[in-house]
Amino acid sequence: MERQVKRTLEIARSSDPWRKTIRQCVESLESFGGEIDADRHRLGVTASGPSHGLEVLQSLAAYAAAQKGVDDLLRILPGLGQEHRRVWKHLADTVRDVLAESEAAPEQELVELSAFRIARRLVVQIEPTEQVSPRYPYLCALLNDRVLAAETKHDAAVAYRMIEALAQEWGPRAGVIDAAMLRTALQARGIVLRSDPPAGLQRVGASHQVRVVGELEPIDALRFEVHPALEMGGAPGALAVLPPYIARPASVDNELRREVAEAVDGSRLVMVVGGSSTGKTRSCWEAVRAELPDWKIVHPLAPDRPAALLHALQEGVLQPRTVLWLNEANLYLLVKDYAAQVSASLQDLLTNQQRGPVLVLGTMWPSFWEKLTECSVEDDDHLDTGMGAVGQLADLAVTVRMPAAFSEPELARAEAVVNSDPRLTLARTRAASGRIAQFLAGAPHLWRRYEQSERGGPCHSSRRHGRTPMWTWSPAV
Repeated sequence: MERQVKRTLEIARSSDPWRKTIRQCVESLESFGGEIDADRHRLGVTASGPSHGLEVLQSLAAYAAAQKGVDDLLRILPGLGQEHRRVWKHLADTVRDVLAESEAAPEQELVELSAFRIARRLVVQIEPTEQVSPRYPYLCALLNDRVLAAETKHDAAVAYRMIEALAQEWGPRAGVIDAAMLRTALQARGIVLRSDPPAGLQRVGASHQVRVVGELEPIDALRFEVHPALEMGGAPGALAVLPPYIARPASVDNELRREVAEAVDGSRLVMVVGGSSTGKTRSCWEAVRAELPDWKIVHPLAPDRPAALLHALQEGVLQPRTVLWLNEANLYLLVKDYAAQVSASLQDLLTNQQRGPVLVLGTMWPSFWEKLTECSVEDDDHLDTGMGAVGQLADLAVTVRMPAAFSEPELARAEAVVNSDPRLTLARTRAASGRIAQFLAGAPHLWRRYEQSERGGPCHSSRRHGRTPMWTWSPAV
């Protein structure tokens, strides 16, 4: 490893640490360029800082390493999304500034080639800024938003530690712990919980968090219901919250990102339709962050999804240039007593030019999508007779189909990305027929089954024969 720089690093042309890092990389090329190009030396950076930018730099380096030359990288760069293009521009611009210190106005070809030579041999190690689980802020936010009453004596951090202590005290053999048991134990410690979900729409507004897409951190993906992946053994925070994204440009990403980007020109409803745990939500997450970083985003959830959505639609929560995030859209559109009103309100949002542009982005299983488009309600306990409005809404939708699995050519092209993260490497070797996303999303469920073996559950035989788990997992509540 030729360079190992440890610093807080923000990827910006004006950032002094970033400029120093790239200057050292350029100096390494000048001194050891042949060794670096031959992959006998690498450029190592250990840094903390805004984790999203560092993860994009990590991803860009993996893509560069998989290309034969700079022209190949420039050819695929448009399909990688706005964030990758932004990081590449910062890299190339900073390389130009550094080269200009020793020679006047370096040629663009030299700048791009030097930036490519750095990127393809760059190893980025991200150090967590806090030695806590990356899901800790998410869990504390959930406690504040949905669990703790206003009159409680303690904040979410104290409540979190108390719940953690109770879990250790009761131990894995305590059996099922019901809500009353937990409530009593916490009340004895001064923690007051909400007795019921907020009633009525007047209290829903507090549950809406209007965020700017570009300001979201990777941990926020869990709030938007991206499946948490298995955690390999090791120090907390050693791996990013999400594994690197394996792009599928031809089969889904190009189409999805094009449809998302076109929302700038007019309101639209985009529905990603695919089977369980095929990567629908993660693909939407990556598309929105790549194409609409300066838009706002709203994810209506509490007190229940349809009521929260109606509040957002009717109370002015959704301003122009906002993404309305409807993961598992059937839970909004196919709910008894809500279907007609929700669908009619969404139609008004999409067709009223004064309220746009907005993007309504949803995911749905094929069976639910068929039910929605067929408008069949006979004797269905889950729907009411307002399915005409639902069908009219479906007519406005653009659908993007999510493949059930990664193809071999897609995995071959993403070899460098897969090899950059042990979770992807494990999934690549263990998942059947390219079902990487299903493996990563299903591992937490398998881990819970494994834990049940303490009580003689279905996985008891593996423990009895001395087999130990290959991963650990902390559930995102």
